Amino acid sequence: MIRMALSGSIATGKTTVSEIMKKEGVVIIDTDQITHSLYQIPGELFRELAIVFGQEIISEKGIDRQKLAAIVFNNPEKLSKLNEIVHPAVKKEVYRLLENLQQEEKNKNKNYLVILVIPLLFEVNSSYNSEFIIVAACSPENQLKRLCQRNSISYEEAKKRIISQLPIEIKSKKADYVIDTNGNFSEIELQVKELLKKWRWDSYE
Repeated sequence: MIRMALSGSIATGKTTVSEIMKKEGVVIIDTDQITHSLYQIPGELFRELAIVFGQEIISEKGIDRQKLAAIVFNNPEKLSKLNEIVHPAVKKEVYRLLENLQQEEKNKNKNYLVILVIPLLFEVNSSYNSEFIIVAACSPENQLKRLCQRNSISYEEAKKRIISQLPIEIKSKKADYVIDTNGNFSEIELQVKELLKKWRWDSYE
């Protein structure tokens, strides 16, 4: 198994990059999707978040991510507390999935390329022991524009969410590989395909 981490900042193109990789046969484990799933399951994590951040973050579908985001992105201490609560639960699920894949590799005599999508990799200082770190990066102007359009929020709110994370310039310098997502889909796809040629691995089907 070749294990890599894909990160970036909010609205810098991580999803686009991971979707291209998945089409190429890469195994994708998205920690944000895992978090989303955990938010929908009543349990210890669910209850702790409600106690810490208030009953108003609970909806019929579980934890309301937008309401929770509005609370933590305006308060560094609360954001840190959220990571402190959620990260251990996500980490446990990630390693469970990795163990299952390792067993599957043995059974099928395969060698998978696994990409762990970790939006807050640098903020929580955890790459899950990945061999390489890839960062999806775009200009601050494109990041701001994309976030406003994607989440239907004001420039002021978008700026607050962006500055709650480390600047993408710093993350790019810490990465082993950087995918420039300023261009169109075809340009991004070409970069991803060229990057994947660096390793020998079996497509996950």
